[in-house]
Formats: sequence, C-alpha cells, structure tokens
Amino acid sequence: MENTGKSAYEGMGVCKIIGVYARDFFCSKMSEASKYALTSEKAIERYLVDSVTKAGGLCLKFASSNMTGYPDRIVLLPCGVSAWVEVKGYSGRITTKQTLRIQQLALLGQKVYVADSRESVDWLLEDMRRI
Repeated sequence: MENTGKSAYEGMGVCKIIGVYARDFFCSKMSEASKYALTSEKAIERYLVDSVTKAGGLCLKFASSNMTGYPDRIVLLPCGVSAWVEVKGYSGRITTKQTLRIQQLALLGQKVYVADSRESVDWLLEDMRRI
C-alpha cells in the first residue's frame, strides 16, 4: 500500500497523521513487551507532554465529567498556537463519540490531531509551529 500522506481521519477534520507505517515497520522487529512499552497510550502521552514542555508550551489534560468523547489533551504553544490532541496507543481506535466530538471541534475551527506514536507527536508539533 502506498503512503499518500493522507489520513483516514482527514474527512473528519483531523489533521494528517503520520507514524503508522514507521511504527509498523519498527514494531515488527521487536518483542511484544517492547512494542507495548514504546507504543502504549501512557508512553505516547508522556512523550507528548515532555515534547510540548521542551518546546516552551503547555500540555493540559482535558476532562469533562458531563461531556465525554473530547480529545485527551489541549496543547498550547508560544505565539497563541493551540490544538486538541487525542492520544491512542498502538492498537487504539477512535470511537463513534470521539469522531463526533472531533467533527464538532473542527467545525468550530479548532485543530485536532490524533497521536498514536512518537513520530506522530513529532509531526504534529512541527505542523503546529508552521501555523
């Protein structure tokens, strides 16, 4: 399958996601325990927080007790750049409720990313810096 750089989520208002092909290649050469350690949702979220902090920004955890399905994090970078980030582990899938929330945010003009690997975190930060 050719990587055209397009995401299955793009029609939902989600920005281009990368990392899936690189993740599959590198993980095919690792043990299951190593794969989980590098690609668990917790590990990717920790990498996101650390990377945003190094870039001089804030990575806030978003939680709403009465409205579910919103992305996990709000990333705030210098110069007023912000975006929502849904963090998924190696085999994570976007739920129907999350799809609706992502579309709702996109209609409001919000940037929304789905990060499922370290590579996708690096890419989304680079994309946010270009704004």
